[in-house]
Amino acid sequence: MPNNVVKLPERAPVSSAARGASHVLGERTDDELMRLAVVGQEEAFEALVRRHAVRVIRISQRMIGTRGSADELAQEVWISVWKSRATYRADGTFGRWLVTLVLNRCRNAKRNALRKTLVERAPDDSGQIANVRDSSPDEIERLLRAEEALRMQRALDDLDENFREALTLRFTEELAYEEIAAILGTNESTARSRVFYGLKELRKRFSRSES
Repeated sequence: MPNNVVKLPERAPVSSAARGASHVLGERTDDELMRLAVVGQEEAFEALVRRHAVRVIRISQRMIGTRGSADELAQEVWISVWKSRATYRADGTFGRWLVTLVLNRCRNAKRNALRKTLVERAPDDSGQIANVRDSSPDEIERLLRAEEALRMQRALDDLDENFREALTLRFTEELAYEEIAAILGTNESTARSRVFYGLKELRKRFSRSES
């Protein structure tokens, strides 16, 4: 398996021929890259990781709550992709298959009682805006935005898992309801319902945190 599949190492200067080969891999479809990975071509797998790494970490961070834990979970996802590459059915749905793996990993992390170590909690909620007297207006604005983002993440963390997943796919990944339904293993009507009621509950919890 390629080493450090998420944070790929810097490479030494390569020849124009090697750069050309890398460019060709970049033009391959996900399914083509997976087929090459199956026969052991690590460069193809690395190209696949580069293509989707940001998305995997983005979903993981939204579901788990912290960047550090999301990075670790993303690493586990790519290890899982590598190990199961031979069983992947190349039918043009790699992105959907990958997102499903990410969500499953997030669910497992929650169920394994790791939430307290995965969700970052500020030591003192009021501490973020302490000593603002000596801060510049820009710094105060930045702190207020950070505090608001933290409240929103906490409100999302507290949602039912079905709501949290649906909202993440809809608003973070900007997926169509049809795609959301396919990933979550439900129908489009249910996907719409989860987004609607999840958003309603999220607003309620966020407003409650402001009071």
